[in-house]
Amino acid sequence: DLGSIASFPQNFSRVDTRWLGEAETERGTLTPLTLSKSFFNAPRVKGPLSGRFAATSPPLCGGEETLPQPTEPPPMRIAVLADIHGNVLALDAVLDDLRLRGGADLTVNLGDSVSGPLWPRETMERLEALNLPTVRGNHDRRVAVDPADATMWASDIYAQERLTEAQLEALFGQPLTLEIAPGVIAFHARPDHDEKYLLDTIVNGQLVRAPLAAIRRRLKALDPACRIALCGHSHRTELIRIPDGPVIFNPGSIGCPAYDDSTPPAHVSEQGSPHARYGIVTLGSNGRPDRFEAIAVDYDREAAARQAEQAGRPEWSHALRTGYMPMPG
Repeated sequence: DLGSIASFPQNFSRVDTRWLGEAETERGTLTPLTLSKSFFNAPRVKGPLSGRFAATSPPLCGGEETLPQPTEPPPMRIAVLADIHGNVLALDAVLDDLRLRGGADLTVNLGDSVSGPLWPRETMERLEALNLPTVRGNHDRRVAVDPADATMWASDIYAQERLTEAQLEALFGQPLTLEIAPGVIAFHARPDHDEKYLLDTIVNGQLVRAPLAAIRRRLKALDPACRIALCGHSHRTELIRIPDGPVIFNPGSIGCPAYDDSTPPAHVSEQGSPHARYGIVTLGSNGRPDRFEAIAVDYDREAAARQAEQAGRPEWSHALRTGYMPMPG
């Protein structure tokens, strides 16, 4: 329960294995669900996930008052969270790491927030308090509306049984896509589907990067106005620039570093380390390119692995400890 979680240390050690990417991007028009203009124009307020501001008053010179000079606003920073899967310990470590990096002007959640044998209700309560712009993942949809029968995945049943009716309704009410800044579109898997891979294909039972032609076909539902697309779902960190198209950024999974999927063709996805992954996008301005950071954060993964074991999910505990699925046999 949350009381036991609170006893865990909050100052986890961190391993920062991020890579940086910069890309010039194109502009156009797009018509998904959008945030209001007042959201984009609102003043930046210092807070847990937003605390960046610029000095506006130069020093006095020679005893004479100098009029303030106009200062260029800092570029917008967007923190990108995805695939938390009920791992509130990993989520808290990521939020703590983000604060240490100066916060962000906007934090977005790309869905699949609660499914998994860990702490679904505690994770949902944490996210409700943060009130982040959030899109619905395939597991959010399934947890919210699928019947708890033999066809439902065990992780979804575990979460469904522990959430309130109001929380289930909130999950299902999240949008499929969301424009979080002009030309920046967030979705879970694809812009027109919450369960099909965008950047990935299956080779010998393993998720790998899909050919460019396949990715282009899958983006047909995305209007050319989009210059940056943020997605999750595969749990694999990716940064791809589509020639004459958008940059696509998948930050990886916060709470589930590896999984297996028996849906034909059966396959596994493996991050290759147990760290919690998230990203920061700094939007370019005045001729500067956009900047992308993929960040890996250490946390008390042993506590998470023990929780999965107590829930009867040894394959989850192995993934949480290693970033890999157990070897067959």
